[in-house]
Amino acid sequence: MSDENQDSRFSRRSVIHTVSGIAVTSSISGVVSGRANKNGRGNGNGRKGKQGDNNGGGPPTGSKNTCPKGTALLAKYEVEGGEFRFEEGSDFLEAGDSFDFTVTETKEDKEVLAFDFTSIDDVYDVHTISVKTGAGVFRKSIDDYEGSFDAQEHDGEGPVQAVSNVLLCSKVFWQADLGIGDVPEPPNYSAADAKLVRAALGNSTSPTKAENPTGDGGGSPDIGADEEFDIDFDAGTIEIGFTGNTDSQKIHLASFERPGPFKGEREFQYQDLFDTAVSTSTEDTLSVDIPTPEDYE
Repeated sequence: MSDENQDSRFSRRSVIHTVSGIAVTSSISGVVSGRANKNGRGNGNGRKGKQGDNNGGGPPTGSKNTCPKGTALLAKYEVEGGEFRFEEGSDFLEAGDSFDFTVTETKEDKEVLAFDFTSIDDVYDVHTISVKTGAGVFRKSIDDYEGSFDAQEHDGEGPVQAVSNVLLCSKVFWQADLGIGDVPEPPNYSAADAKLVRAALGNSTSPTKAENPTGDGGGSPDIGADEEFDIDFDAGTIEIGFTGNTDSQKIHLASFERPGPFKGEREFQYQDLFDTAVSTSTEDTLSVDIPTPEDYE
């Protein structure tokens, strides 16, 4: 990504104020940032439009295979000749062909009935796997970077139909950083000249959750930043103000798409910038979009 900064020395946290949704305080060691270039309401380009959605849970949901409402597509795979072939991804995280599949059971003609999968780098968190067979579409909750599916456990009509395609679907994880200076590449504040002032993590998939790991700057200049972010999950925005940028420094607020629950520094290279806002004023309030499920419908 590009457009935020961070310093791993920060460990103090304060509670987020949410306009809509649920605020949760969590102790997370270190802080994070992002890597790419996306969309938003600040200086970036935010709100995106992407995949379709479908409702439902376990039983067949119809002929079209889509991710459940409130989630975003990570990757789609077609099954041909007993092998999984990457078909398409989405703009969310641009994960691409980042999963390995192992066939664990087949029919006599080698058509796939069951399989295991895993994120190659153990980083992309799959909330739901949506599998299309000849009998319909079946969904299974995963909430991990690896999982399995067996059509025989879902298709009770018999004979059990083979798997034809698979969707890996994610919660909409995000992060927002308030920092001083230019955004480092990779987005690791501890390895750059930029300084992290505040950071927030969360996801916009219902039930919405926000976590707010914040630092006092670790000795970086005090810009009089608010102690809390204001988050509106309904509008898909996050904002924070400051009143003490007396040296006219470049202050940035940026939001990022994230691959899942915080995994430390190895996560940085997988984050994608969603939106940015910049100010050099003595006092100002910066607001950016955060990713929401609606951005990927």
